[in-house]
Amino acid sequence: MDETEQPQTAGEKAKAAGQLAGLAAFVAVGLGAAILVGGLLLLLLLILGAIVWGAWSISWIIGLPLTAVIIYVLIRMWTGERV
Repeated sequence: MDETEQPQTAGEKAKAAGQLAGLAAFVAVGLGAAILVGGLLLLLLLILGAIVWGAWSISWIIGLPLTAVIIYVLIRMWTGERV
C-alpha cells in the first residue's frame, strides 16, 4: 500500500461488493433476456417454416395433377382431337 492511499473501510468494501454483485446480476439478466429473445425468434422461424412447408406441400399435391390435366387437354386440342 502506498503512503498516500487510505485503507478501505468496511462500508467502502461492502459498497464495492454490492456494485460488483449488481453488475453481475445485470449481465446475467441481460444474457437471460438475450437467450429468451433468441429462442423465441427461433421458435417463430420454426413455425413460419412449417407453414411455408405445409403450403408448398399442399400446392404441390394439388398443382401437379391439375397441371397434368391442363397439359393433357391442351395437347388433345392442339392435335385436333375432341376432349
